[in-house]
Amino acid sequence: ILAEFPEVRVIHIVRDPVDVLASRKRLEQQATGGFTGVRAALHDLGESYRIAVECRARGDAGRYLLVRYEDLVAAPDRQADRLARFLDIATQPSLRRPSVGGVPAASNSSFDRACTEGVVARAGLRTHADALTDDERLRLAIEVGDLASALGYAVPA
Repeated sequence: ILAEFPEVRVIHIVRDPVDVLASRKRLEQQATGGFTGVRAALHDLGESYRIAVECRARGDAGRYLLVRYEDLVAAPDRQADRLARFLDIATQPSLRRPSVGGVPAASNSSFDRACTEGVVARAGLRTHADALTDDERLRLAIEVGDLASALGYAVPA
């Protein structure tokens, strides 16, 4: 994208890989009753982290902004201000509320369905790691551990 569109600005959000895999597993189990997508999930995570590491190393802060999901959840107002500065737009109240087309968005948690729409769920980070099997945690550590570590995430095997 950066090569094809010289004026583009990219906002890339990454999240703790343990939480991502546990969430994807939960969503697939709810939809199909099983989890066969571990390989695809690990591939997607690896690609996302590889891109993040490469773009951050390039140091093009005017065109690429890396946002950690955990920072967004912990301090949504601060991150909204950061995003507005990056995009060179005024901070608006609507930037501080999760929405889709102006309508309050559903919960950002695949585990806590009781969350209020339009509100960032702040609890639940790294609390569902037990949803992964030993084999899934080992595969996660092997396939994305080094890249995740470069982004500040620890991936226990």
